[in-house]
Amino acid sequence: MLRKNKKKFYYMNMDQANETLQNVFAACEKAPNTVPFDKLVLRQKLNTRIYDRLIILTAFLLLISFSSPLAVTPVNAAFNRNRDLSKITVDSDYEADGILYLNLIGDSILYDQAYQITADGIKEFPVSYDEKCSTICFPYHPDKEVNIYIPSSYEQSFHLLVTPMDEN
Repeated sequence: MLRKNKKKFYYMNMDQANETLQNVFAACEKAPNTVPFDKLVLRQKLNTRIYDRLIILTAFLLLISFSSPLAVTPVNAAFNRNRDLSKITVDSDYEADGILYLNLIGDSILYDQAYQITADGIKEFPVSYDEKCSTICFPYHPDKEVNIYIPSSYEQSFHLLVTPMDEN
């Protein structure tokens, strides 16, 4: 007797299912089934359990594969994708009380070796610098052209030319 539950699964008595299977083999003129029907059902359940576990394992491995680049990417590179940290760039600058303040972006900047050369050929070292804030301060000469050199440990030196503003 067939019964229908709420999930639309149909259940059949094992003896009736075995008899129906034997009738199908007889109608197709094939040899009768020698394996008991309850063993066929158990084998099918075992196979679906293995497949279910393999599908879960495959989904887990795919999740790990797709998320593995996140574990390899350094944190700095994730936030500074468009910035090459081996090169020094000026993030912002301002002048106050005769001092030129430069906020820099870059890695391995050698603040203590930075200097500027005025148009007169006078070499001046920074008034101060703060490595944590990436800020360096030089004497400001509004009427002179100044070349600022900031070296880095990558054997590159950042050259900044500061020229007086044209009064026109």
